[in-house]
Amino acid sequence: MLKSLKQKALLARQLSVPDWLGLVEAWALLFFYHLASRWMSYERLSIQAHPAMDKRSDPSQALILAKRIQQLVAYAARLHLLPMTCLMRSLAIQEMLVERNIPAHLCIGVYKSMAEIHAHAWVEVNGVVLGESRDVSQKFRILGR
Repeated sequence: MLKSLKQKALLARQLSVPDWLGLVEAWALLFFYHLASRWMSYERLSIQAHPAMDKRSDPSQALILAKRIQQLVAYAARLHLLPMTCLMRSLAIQEMLVERNIPAHLCIGVYKSMAEIHAHAWVEVNGVVLGESRDVSQKFRILGR
């Protein structure tokens, strides 16, 4: 327990002010989606508008920012009091990216093993999967994007 607190304190010291603001935003969005998912359908929760990438913006810079936002949402999910599923994390990542005019696509996929059916949600930016192994889109059959 003490080691875990020490690691969290080291992480907190490494964050810049914009990262702290992003972490707070991610934490609040995770909380919102956790509660809203109890009363709202997926269609109402998901963001339907996908902004077009500004022609003047650099796609590599957008990808760097997208990866940083994914990391902040992952930190916020670990620090959260409530358990956060892949869908809650993906919805928060997508919203934070869309707010920053980065086109983000929420993907939901399933695959069936011998005993059970598995489902997973993740976010893609310019065809790049954020925070997951590269083969996630091959492992899961995508239901929606």
